[in-house]
Amino acid sequence: MRIAAIPGSYDPVTLGHVDIIRRTAALFDTVLVVVMINADKAYIFTPAERVALLEDAVKDIPNAVVEYEAGYFFEYAQRRGVTAIVKGVRTEADYTYELDIARFNRQHYPEAETLLMPADEALSGISSSGVKNMAQRGEDVGQYVTPLCVYMLKNKYL
Repeated sequence: MRIAAIPGSYDPVTLGHVDIIRRTAALFDTVLVVVMINADKAYIFTPAERVALLEDAVKDIPNAVVEYEAGYFFEYAQRRGVTAIVKGVRTEADYTYELDIARFNRQHYPEAETLLMPADEALSGISSSGVKNMAQRGEDVGQYVTPLCVYMLKNKYL
């Protein structure tokens, strides 16, 4: 069985994330969408809220499974038998950042290959940080996230 994992903070999940998940799901038997914690980021959604938002966003992708992991990703990947780690990249900065993480994961879990997937050009301008900034200013973010996410962002920033 070919199992891919797409780790990320998903705070919040964007349509760009969903596109990467959908494209990955077409290539693998199972896609584990893994909500992680990055100590360098400030979150507006709890891990449980991020899981719920992702579950809603991928509900029509039958081989996508959303999970939460608080530990090291490479340990999670090993436990789950992950064969590929997929990360979306929008910019050169994303590529450089993800390349360093890929090297780390390869050192600790060489059984999984990291695949860097270019973002769809139409969605490459979307970032979770940008969506949060727009929502905080009261701007419409409906073209970047799911309806549930729009609703939850409005509730956070009211």
